[in-house]
Amino acid sequence: MAQARGRNVARYLTIAMVQGGADAFVQGSVDTGIIPEQGLGLQVLSMELVMPTAMQGVSADFQIQWSLTRDTKTAPAAYSDPDTILYDGMNGSLTTSGQILIPQRHAYPLIDGIFLVEPTIYGQLDSDATGLTITAQWRIYYQEVSMSEIDILRVLNNS
Repeated sequence: MAQARGRNVARYLTIAMVQGGADAFVQGSVDTGIIPEQGLGLQVLSMELVMPTAMQGVSADFQIQWSLTRDTKTAPAAYSDPDTILYDGMNGSLTTSGQILIPQRHAYPLIDGIFLVEPTIYGQLDSDATGLTITAQWRIYYQEVSMSEIDILRVLNNS
């Protein structure tokens, strides 16, 4: 299908988002630099989402959702949305009888078969009842690949 171009250099795209304490939905984007007519695509190697926010101040009974999509959205994309590249999140219930651990880094290693041919990729973040301002940063590791016009159309039709 796709052929790697040049040396395998660690490259990545970054999407940074900040969601205010009022729990308003936020979306960020990054230009991929792809011009599909040139027969170029990006093969995703792995992804990470980092939330360096001091999560120890999170409220009880909270929820945080995030998604990475091929098109702009007005809320985090559903898992069933064909534009969704990745969907994840976390729920927490803080009680007097227990404590939860919240990781700052969410890693999605060894992703196989995800190709990007869109000029822009979008990240979404939403939360309920956190009481925090949340900073989230996507990092999408990739390698450039040469793709035929048919392969590019297949990727676009799968989304």
